[in-house]
Amino acid sequence: MKLFFFLITFLSCSSNAQTINVLHYNIKELDSTKLKKARQGKSAQLKYASDIIKKYRSDIISINEIQYDKADVPTSDFRTIGKNLKILGKLSGLKKMSSSFYEANTGMNSKPGIDGNYILKPTGEDRKNFADSVNFGMFPGQYSTGGIFNFPIKSEKIISSLKWRDFNPNIDLSKYRDTNGDRLPADMELFDKNFSDITLDVFGKDLHIILLHTVPAFGFGNKNTPNFERNRDQLEFLKWYLTGKSKLKSKMKISPLRKKDRFIAMGDWNVDPSSKNPGGKIIKQLGSHFKFAPGKNQKTYIGQSFAVKGYSAELDYILVSKNIKVLSSGVHHPDPKREEIGCNGSYTKQYRPNKVLVSYKKDGGICKAWVSKEYYKTKKASDHLAIWAKLQI
Repeated sequence: MKLFFFLITFLSCSSNAQTINVLHYNIKELDSTKLKKARQGKSAQLKYASDIIKKYRSDIISINEIQYDKADVPTSDFRTIGKNLKILGKLSGLKKMSSSFYEANTGMNSKPGIDGNYILKPTGEDRKNFADSVNFGMFPGQYSTGGIFNFPIKSEKIISSLKWRDFNPNIDLSKYRDTNGDRLPADMELFDKNFSDITLDVFGKDLHIILLHTVPAFGFGNKNTPNFERNRDQLEFLKWYLTGKSKLKSKMKISPLRKKDRFIAMGDWNVDPSSKNPGGKIIKQLGSHFKFAPGKNQKTYIGQSFAVKGYSAELDYILVSKNIKVLSSGVHHPDPKREEIGCNGSYTKQYRPNKVLVSYKKDGGICKAWVSKEYYKTKKASDHLAIWAKLQI
């Protein structure tokens, strides 16, 4: 009799369980100019990135580093407002899907150049004179975040104006300086981009999609940068929002998720858990509360150089609540099938099926190697790798 009831319960639970596919992808500096070229069939980067998105046929997609398009940004050639995410979706073969797309704080304090256009390829002097020195970026809406869904949106909570000191009253901004050596504004935002909580109706169940692209835990040559602590506090906010617990006595009128809520949190969180940066500790804490997919410290940032060795790190994450089951997950990282040719010599470009001849610098010289076509396309698409998960709700 006990076995009978067990089987009935098991079959009942199984019949209610549904499977969804999830993808997170940081596409390097995906601005309106590149999307315009892609629509004209003139952007190899976007062609390769779109092919990767198509490959995974995902129900829920997180996109980082996409420009929120505005009129006259970056030049007067552009007139659309908030259409870039749908343009990317169309290029990637996504049809009849809902989307969430809001302007990041990045670049909101930037200035156009002397010709009235924003600067896409800035020099060091350009960054000093025209960049947003608080939230970074060379033009408004740069490095925004978008979500594309195969489910209807029930509600959205977008947090962008929260002041850093209101979340962390202990933060002492007087000890930091911006990239120009100036003091930071006392009312600066916690998020250099924004924080999104989009509630979807997934098979009749509420599912919170948390989208976050944090500030890099990196100084970019600024010894007095606030980036390490800002990254930590952005992740501390995420942890509080998911658990309802924090040591900080914040001055906010924001409610966290409830313990029973289902969620998937995704994004480039810009710190490796193995690093000594303070944000790395919070990544580990999140892993002790919930489940990462994929886990096991898989590198998601590999840069775009074809050198044998280069900087790599785990920066991108998919985190799910305990009431969601991870069936499988991984990183889109094709085998390079590398074949070194040599350095500083004359090279005969003999045909290699499904391979591409690439160059890289080493010890002041130029070296060449054959790599697989899929690896080449992945590198050209972005400096980050797409990560995916198959989940059971």
